[in-house]
Amino acid sequence: MFFLLADYILSHPFLNKLISFKFNFYDEELVDTFISFLKALALSIDQTTIKFFMNARTNNFPLLAITCKFFNHNETMVRNAARIIILTIFQLNDSLVNKLLLDLPFCTFFAHLGCFLKDLIVKIDETHNP
Repeated sequence: MFFLLADYILSHPFLNKLISFKFNFYDEELVDTFISFLKALALSIDQTTIKFFMNARTNNFPLLAITCKFFNHNETMVRNAARIIILTIFQLNDSLVNKLLLDLPFCTFFAHLGCFLKDLIVKIDETHNP
């Protein structure tokens, strides 16, 4: 019975609506719970279930879009969970996901990632070469 309910929820647009809901992320406890929920979802994704989370027709992938917002969060646990989610999605190497990543809004993530890495390299360089 539980598996039938889980399959229904995963295959229903309800899950994407829940992920996309405009929560009050000023509440840190809510952020922790929400990112843990997203991480649990991401760790259960495989080549078959990833199709439930995306809409290639509208270039919509709420799980990845919301997770990218937490990439540089000030709390370490949230930041690490977001990065695990992103890497989990990327490691599937799904052709539809790869196509989505090349278009807006997801391609901007890579520009932000490049700026983050540049800042990190400068910070490391300043630490080792005062």
